[in-house]
Amino acid sequence: MNLVAAALRRPNGRPTSEARYILDEFISIRNSERGHGTYQPDGYYEELYLKNRSVIEDFVLSSDLFSTTLVHINSVDHYGSQYSYRATRLMGAAPIEMPEPIISPTRIRLHSTCLWDRASSIFALDEFIVFRFCRQCSSEHTFFADQMTNDKVVLQSYPGSHKLEAQRK
Repeated sequence: MNLVAAALRRPNGRPTSEARYILDEFISIRNSERGHGTYQPDGYYEELYLKNRSVIEDFVLSSDLFSTTLVHINSVDHYGSQYSYRATRLMGAAPIEMPEPIISPTRIRLHSTCLWDRASSIFALDEFIVFRFCRQCSSEHTFFADQMTNDKVVLQSYPGSHKLEAQRK
């Protein structure tokens, strides 16, 4: 997990050039498929995924980086000298509450969105990816960083094309 942390953030907390590159690539793909501000009909992204499903799944299965799991922290408790996290897995067809807690020495804030190595390492992605309630459609979505300035982050949920603005820490 230290490799992932070092790849995404500098010691001063700012995004690395690699993190910016990854986000720029996601934005480029989004723009080439969706364009700026255009609406896509229901099922558009599902159809796009299904066209590329085997390639995407092969890539994810063969990549060490993608063997991590994206989770949302629902509750935090102490477990001896470590922390116990109840989490929702944000991968697959729908978010699923994990039956067993994640035990880790790493301190993570409640309601953080994190990468978990399926062992004890966990890394918060709060400024890049969040799992939140969307007031526009009254359901929960995973929002991805779309625009970042020194004082705010504009996040977007691709399934609903909804945006959320958050102040940076």
